[in-house]
Amino acid sequence: MKLAILANVSLPTIQNLELGKGNPTLELLKKIGNPLNYSFQYISQEPQWAILENCGLPVYLTSGKKEKSTQVKITPLELASQLNLAIHACTQKHMEERLKEAVAALSWAIQHYYPTYYSYCLESRETETLLEKYPLKGRILKLMKMASSGISHIL
Repeated sequence: MKLAILANVSLPTIQNLELGKGNPTLELLKKIGNPLNYSFQYISQEPQWAILENCGLPVYLTSGKKEKSTQVKITPLELASQLNLAIHACTQKHMEERLKEAVAALSWAIQHYYPTYYSYCLESRETETLLEKYPLKGRILKLMKMASSGISHIL
């Protein structure tokens, strides 16, 4: 109760967080962390493009020749994490157009061939914004077909 008063948040908010039921915003974490002498900092992480290439990202970044990685097993959760970072990077940073197209194509492939996975792991306003900017036609459609073969061994 004392923390709720010091942080100027409701007691049920604190209780829900203690029970693991909450999904706090960064702002709420800052409010609660202040009386506890904790500070929070948001650090944007760069996607690991090599992992995404091995998951079907239809662009060559790490070398001139695309090679399938047999030594590293990529999990569906890791794919979602890296692809969400890439989607965020596409909407927040100045990047090459071909890389944005490749990320959109991989997202389209997952949405088309693995809709349940897409809805649980990738569906967000940020993803929708990217897909609206790169509609499924022409070059994006061709890249999507290339990407679909790469994700089939993971999903």
